[in-house]
Amino acid sequence: LRSLVDYSRYNMSINTTYFPNTLPAFYWSSSTSASNPFNAWGIFFLDGSGNSANKSSLSVVRAVRVGQTPSSPCLPDIKANGEDGPVTVSAQTPVSITASLAPGDEDGKQADWWLILSAFDEIYSLTSTGWMAGIEPLIQYPLVTVSPAQIYSGLLPVGNYAIYFGVDTNPNNTLDEPLFYDYVKIHVVP
Repeated sequence: LRSLVDYSRYNMSINTTYFPNTLPAFYWSSSTSASNPFNAWGIFFLDGSGNSANKSSLSVVRAVRVGQTPSSPCLPDIKANGEDGPVTVSAQTPVSITASLAPGDEDGKQADWWLILSAFDEIYSLTSTGWMAGIEPLIQYPLVTVSPAQIYSGLLPVGNYAIYFGVDTNPNNTLDEPLFYDYVKIHVVP
């Protein structure tokens, strides 16, 4: 459904020559929201924005079919001490976190890049200005191959950590779909 959006247009962000009679309304997709199973994703064709809404809401639908399955999917990868995790270390053991990306068929596509940390019942994001509370994008940049790059090396306080590295190919500075991500869990003991 998102592939029908024409972001160069506003007040009908779809080519009305090919899709006449499109309403400036929310159109349902078949994708359930991962964060709330009572919601589903859709597109608002007035401006092309994507959002989720409660499945009991009334909206319109458009029949679409999925294109070919990518022969090479986008694969973010994040590791702690060279492992996918979960990793358990002592507070005296240095932790090295690396991230890499194989963009596959998405190579060159503009995307939002995300690096998110969940620790101590809080969520933090790495941004261009440093770590911030909440969910904020790191950068908006085309997808490229990234060889394993060290993003942290040092000691961590005792606690439980989950670090997420991902990209979404809807470059709007909002964490949404299509989202490709990986995560690693780290448990630091005394």
